[in-house]
Amino acid sequence: MIVYRIEHPKSKNGPWRHTVWVTDNPKDYNEFSNGTTHTSGFQFHPLFQLWGSSFIPPDIKCGCPSIEALKQWFPKTVRQVLHKHGFKLVALSVQSPEVVTENQVVFNRESAILLSMKTLRN
Repeated sequence: MIVYRIEHPKSKNGPWRHTVWVTDNPKDYNEFSNGTTHTSGFQFHPLFQLWGSSFIPPDIKCGCPSIEALKQWFPKTVRQVLHKHGFKLVALSVQSPEVVTENQVVFNRESAILLSMKTLRN
């Protein structure tokens, strides 16, 4: 299946890192690494709800089954902010997703094949 995801081209991380949103605190986004709740009280990463755990293996990522679903998670104004932080829209070929819902797909990023990478400018 094709999965659409917003991620940074260097790290392959999305705008959520563990429980920290990239614009909340860039230092925490880059350094926070225990994968549980953030001491400052940021909300849990949406993936925790699907996975059913407060620990997510580092290769497990989430994306969307369609561009329309991705736009529900990331409205235009949010995509513009993420563009300024260097994030891109990627399309990935995923053979064996872990979880598939109407609006989200959980998968192993290491085994996914990059099909395309585009700007978030628009």
